Amino acid sequence: MSTITETIEEHGVATELPGSSEGVSMVLEHWEHRGIECALYLTRESHYCGYCRVPDEISEKVRFTSTLDKNDNFVEADVNVHGGVTYGPDADRWIGFDCNHAGDHCVDDDGDPLPNQIPNLTTNFVWSSEDVEEETESLVDQLADYREEHGDNPEPEQ
Repeated sequence: MSTITETIEEHGVATELPGSSEGVSMVLEHWEHRGIECALYLTRESHYCGYCRVPDEISEKVRFTSTLDKNDNFVEADVNVHGGVTYGPDADRWIGFDCNHAGDHCVDDDGDPLPNQIPNLTTNFVWSSEDVEEETESLVDQLADYREEHGDNPEPEQ
């Protein structure tokens, strides 16, 4: 599977991408926020995913998921995004999240459900492409703030 960078370079924006057996994905937007590259995907015409490229100077320091330390103490992730980081980091430092969790409902620009969306028994979050862009930028804001606070620290925090 190609990385996000290779996909954007090869296919551009608003182009159908080779996908899994379920169908195709499409890059809807590719932009920069606070100096960090972002991308918005529509996956299998069922849900949106937001991605950003982690700045190199913090890529080995920032925690993308919560974990337990060596003493079994809970350590929270340094970033918080809907559903948690569900992609990456890949070889080009891209991370991402999806809007395909229980209770997620994705709509097109007219507010209609996306064509291949799996029905949910409940709807907790309704996601438009604009909402996912905002959530992606919230993730980027957290990374940019982390970079400003920890970017000069040569050692990852434990």
